[in-house]
Amino acid sequence: KTQANIRLAYRIPKLNKKERIAFSVMSRILTAGFSARLMKKLRDEEGLIYGVYFYRDIFVGGLSYATFGTACKKENKEKVFEIIKTEVKKLSTDVTQKEIENVVPIIEYYEAKGVSVNSDVAAFMDSELYAQEYIPSKEFVKLIKQIKTSDIKALINKLFKEENEVQVVLE
Repeated sequence: KTQANIRLAYRIPKLNKKERIAFSVMSRILTAGFSARLMKKLRDEEGLIYGVYFYRDIFVGGLSYATFGTACKKENKEKVFEIIKTEVKKLSTDVTQKEIENVVPIIEYYEAKGVSVNSDVAAFMDSELYAQEYIPSKEFVKLIKQIKTSDIKALINKLFKEENEVQVVLE
């Protein structure tokens, strides 16, 4: 095998309602579609990956992780990890309101189609997160429109701390 499946995960605390909405926006800015920041950098500019995703993952004992996942050539794994960290750090300083606003039509499209847009659907499987309030799709769309750059920056500074980082490589 020449490929490695890699995950860069950060143990995260319980998120409040606004942070959950900001997480969904941040996820889409970083990885949703070919115009997403990590797709442009890792795929188009560097040619290191085919696709990348970012999600909130739930593990045993109520621990939550914000996890980036992709596959790359084994020899490129460290470079991919570093680019992800660098791009997230950049987002904490240069995220724009326009990027946030660009997420809204995507969410509205899914809401109109009757597809759940609540990013925490998987969270219902975890007891710690059962207590979190479910956000109906129509309300979710309204709340996304209220997210500001300061919300994304604050969330990034809360989540992506080196002491909470876990790197996983499957070769």
